[in-house]
This record gives sequence, structure tokens and C-alpha cells, in this order.
Amino acid sequence: MSDSTELSAEQYLDLLLGPQNSSSAFTSESARRRAWQQAKAILEALVEPGARPSAWWDYEAPEPSGPRETAPEFLARHGLLTEADRGAKSIRAQRETRSRRTEMPAECWTARRTG
Repeated sequence: MSDSTELSAEQYLDLLLGPQNSSSAFTSESARRRAWQQAKAILEALVEPGARPSAWWDYEAPEPSGPRETAPEFLARHGLLTEADRGAKSIRAQRETRSRRTEMPAECWTARRTG
């Protein structure tokens, strides 16, 4: 696969979300790896900060993530958080804190009973 080879929508989705229906959109694992190398900058820009495309986990992650370990926790543990990841984490924390402060006790109780 040359650098000028265009990927199909199915191939982009395979790299972004992982193979669908237990079969890859690529003819071989080496073709999928080459496609990842070709398109990783595009695909990494498509995911939210603190997340990584499926192919990143297959080809770039230094090890599998731990049980119940979130992507941001894994990235932080390995020193792989970018400035964008750190900024998004800070914004999410502020949003969660604000939500907790405005939540009424009755709303919490209702959520627990129905949740």
C-alpha cells in the first residue's frame, strides 16, 4: 500500500473503531498496520482528547490497559497525555464538579431508585 492509496470508509472505521463483525476491512494484518501508519494523524484527530483510535491500541500502546483502567488513566500512567488530553481532562473535571454542586438531593434519590 503506497502513501497515495486511499482508504475506504470501512477501512477508516476499522482503524478507528476496530474490526466490525469479527472481520477486518483489510486483506491482511500487515495491510492494516501499513494503513494505520498512513492515516494515524487523521484518525487521532477524529477522537476526543483522552481517547485513542482502536488501531492505536493495537500498534502504538506500550502494553494492554489494566482491568477497569480508563484510557486517560492508562495514558497518564505511561506519560502519553498530550496538552489537548490534559486540557480536556481539566474541562471535564470542572463540568463534573459543577454538575455535582447543582444536583438536588431529591434528584439523586430518584436516580438511585430508577437507575
